[in-house]
Amino acid sequence: MIIFKSSDRKKQQQIMRNDFKESKNLDHRVVMEIFDEFYKSNLIKLNQKNNIQSLIIAGDSDEIVSLNSIEKLADSLVNCKVKIMENSGHLVPLEHPKVVAEIIKHWLTVT
Repeated sequence: MIIFKSSDRKKQQQIMRNDFKESKNLDHRVVMEIFDEFYKSNLIKLNQKNNIQSLIIAGDSDEIVSLNSIEKLADSLVNCKVKIMENSGHLVPLEHPKVVAEIIKHWLTVT
């Protein structure tokens, strides 16, 4: 599953254990509905229509979304800031939660 991707092997194993435990308590119909809504949404159109300030935090070792794709997305959004995290995979907030929180906190204070 995509959710298990991480550039740090220990963090990947920790995420897998936690996700496995949590998955036992999930209603799989709700999970499918959330994924369906996620893939139906068009963030670019929403951003352009409402001129929303955006922050993209991406990992430099992401095996799911390329940095090129991130740059293209950022270029298509109005008022978008990009922060690339070193030694991070696809799940940056799980790999570096404190650093991500500081980045978001700083971004919120300057926007």
